[in-house]
Amino acid sequence: MQILVITGVPGSGKTTIAKILSKKLKAKYLSITKFILQNRIFEEQNGEKVVEVKKLQKYLDREIKKIKNEKFLILEGHLASELSFPNYKTKVIVFRRNLNQLKKEMEKRGYSKRKISDNLILEAMDYFGEHSRANFKDVYEIFVKNKKTTINKILKILKGKKIDETKIANKTEKKEFILMLQKNEIQLL
Repeated sequence: MQILVITGVPGSGKTTIAKILSKKLKAKYLSITKFILQNRIFEEQNGEKVVEVKKLQKYLDREIKKIKNEKFLILEGHLASELSFPNYKTKVIVFRRNLNQLKKEMEKRGYSKRKISDNLILEAMDYFGEHSRANFKDVYEIFVKNKKTTINKILKILKGKKIDETKIANKTEKKEFILMLQKNEIQLL
């Protein structure tokens, strides 16, 4: 089985694109967030759900073994960058996105100012890309603009094209991050 991991900051378009791709590729789709909630792989701490990554890895390994006869699995979620699947051919796509668009998406979802700031900082630091590269060999970062372009980039990657937009995303987000700090749109503490 081949695994396509889609990860990135919340609000970057992971779920939307993963669902479209799973239909297009006739692939099994697994949302890590839904999997965590269904299997109660979290603890409540100060009103937040905290996931023990080692436990999540163990549960996911078990789940993947159950579906090993599938040709292709799309595994999607922001915690995917913390995992590893060395027994499978795995490509990881890290979604990067304009910070202002991310902020609007998170506000629309009702995230607190603290949670928005934390996620914007993680995105600006390329947290998901760095962690993905630490845990996987075949990692690509793409700058998400719209569905069609994003899907086309992923299909090209699956066909073997090397697409890496890390530098473009880092440069763009650095400028946005500085402006957001100057406007006090991001809380550092």
